[in-house]
Amino acid sequence: MSAKEQAWKDERQSLTQDLRDTQQELSLSKNEVMNLQKQSTQMKMEYESLQGNLQQLRDLLNTKEEQFRQVQKDHENLLLSQRRKEEKWREVVTASEAAAADSRMHADTLQQEVKHLDEALKQRELLIETLKQQLFHTKQDLNKVRDERQKLERDRACQARELAEARSHARRLEQTFQDKCKEAFESLRLSLVDSSSSSSLSVVPIAPEENATSL
Repeated sequence: MSAKEQAWKDERQSLTQDLRDTQQELSLSKNEVMNLQKQSTQMKMEYESLQGNLQQLRDLLNTKEEQFRQVQKDHENLLLSQRRKEEKWREVVTASEAAAADSRMHADTLQQEVKHLDEALKQRELLIETLKQQLFHTKQDLNKVRDERQKLERDRACQARELAEARSHARRLEQTFQDKCKEAFESLRLSLVDSSSSSSLSVVPIAPEENATSL
């Protein structure tokens, strides 16, 4: 085996190894792209789920606010009713001073009603305080969901950049592989041309003078 053939053999083995390495890197890059696509799909599903939770929290917040407004309205109506009953009670007391027994009975009845109204007012105030606390916690939950959504959007953007970089790396590897193949084919072609030229030069024709001498 000549030195040139040995060099060509070594170069071919090197190119074959480079080809295998490039194919392996290309396969790894494709797997990485597929994994990133799966992660992007999973994050999209999580984002949609968070959007649904956010909408539910918004609906709950609207419901709580409506309940709070209704309780406030009922509270105001209750206060107005209490004031009216107290005014009515004063009028009845003033008008019933001549009939003390009836006035006392009526006053006792009104006092009982006032007590019930006071108890109801206390209950309404407790309910209002509870609704305020629930509204505060709901707003906190809404802020948490908003923060999680922003974090998810940032993660999705990062995943998109990584996916784009992986695709770009795969394209560069594929281009490098094609360039190396072209170089190998060109080197093979030149080697074949050199081999053909060497073979044609090795056949030396016999000169006419030498033929005459031999005769």
